[in-house]
Amino acid sequence: MTEFFELFNPTSVQDQLLNKNDPESTSELFFSYREKRWKVKQSYESWGHKKSRFFWTGEVEIWDYPACNISLVRASDNKLKIIVRRKKRHFSTFRGKEVEIRLMIGFDLEKIYEPWEDVYTARKNEGGREILGGPKERFVFQFNDNCWVWEWVKEGETLESSNVYDLYRSIFEEISNPSVKSDNIFDVEDVKAIIPKKENENALKIIPVVYQPAIDSMKNFVRIVDCASYKTVDGYLEIEVSLIFNNEQLRQHSFLNNVYQAFRYYRYGRILDIETFRIRLGDDVKGNKFVFHNIYSEKYGLEYDSIHGDSGDPVPEHDIKYYFNTEEHPVLFINTSNHAMAEYDSNHNLWKWEYIPWLDDGPVVFGEKNRTYIEDEIEEEITKKIENETFLGRYILKAVQKYRKFKRLLSSF
Repeated sequence: MTEFFELFNPTSVQDQLLNKNDPESTSELFFSYREKRWKVKQSYESWGHKKSRFFWTGEVEIWDYPACNISLVRASDNKLKIIVRRKKRHFSTFRGKEVEIRLMIGFDLEKIYEPWEDVYTARKNEGGREILGGPKERFVFQFNDNCWVWEWVKEGETLESSNVYDLYRSIFEEISNPSVKSDNIFDVEDVKAIIPKKENENALKIIPVVYQPAIDSMKNFVRIVDCASYKTVDGYLEIEVSLIFNNEQLRQHSFLNNVYQAFRYYRYGRILDIETFRIRLGDDVKGNKFVFHNIYSEKYGLEYDSIHGDSGDPVPEHDIKYYFNTEEHPVLFINTSNHAMAEYDSNHNLWKWEYIPWLDDGPVVFGEKNRTYIEDEIEEEITKKIENETFLGRYILKAVQKYRKFKRLLSSF
């Protein structure tokens, strides 16, 4: 059985995103983005536990990102989106091997400017903003008000022969003569190896691709994605998806919940959080729906940490807005600090981690357990811990068990 208390080692959180170049990335394109600076402020609350709060500052600066890939998506409303992706590799103590971290940010294309040449100095986005390169010549084009795509000028190269100019022409041609289908599908060319095929059976199943704001200082990563299929009493075929987080935030709930969270932080150094939603399958892909009981984010973003939309009865259904490569992989956005989610992105100005559950070298583990089985595993782990605890430890853990049973009873109504 999975040892849940051992899965979430705090040391595996600290090395989640290392500044390590990806040896497999061959893109020479940089992406620069002018945005407000954000901060994560930590404060101490009950039981001495730290809580991370996300907020925007009034400062604005340009951030430079090397080795980026650019793609286009046309939504069903015919809006053209520019999707920027980048990758990093690092050793994950959680998975026990080197993994690939994928990041994505997307923009509605509002306007684009013809390329030009200038002199630029690129800087790192962390720490003291050390120089990445320059000052030297670059080829660059701008889209919207705050976004630039560029590359360093190579010896003997002209603007018209550059990769930047080719990309600009492709985007301009798409604006003038649309060819990208309005199918809401994120076509990701650099992941052809994971498109469904016989030797990769997981990619043939209904498995969502999950996006989460990439704020590593909040220590709030998705670790496991479980998908379990079943038929409802109404005859619907549904996929129950449970996301297990490495969560070190404490939200204000009942006294027992604070005891439970504080004890886990004191005893095990981390707090496990699970969120579950459903994918209801229709007669065809247009009939597929998301169901977010008590965890719908509505339009709220990462600044909010107590959002529980769609808590009423009956629970609303939501159209699936985007797909990843194929219609077997609906796209989900985690939008708030308490993991409320939706079919759309509420944090447009933030990079997102791109969790592709079936990738062997990804940061998450894929499973097929249902929520009840996962809860039972946790109960069994707590029972094991009770047997080896001191009197105080046994008292608190028994309180944990009672609290969890009470929560499960309430959720059954």
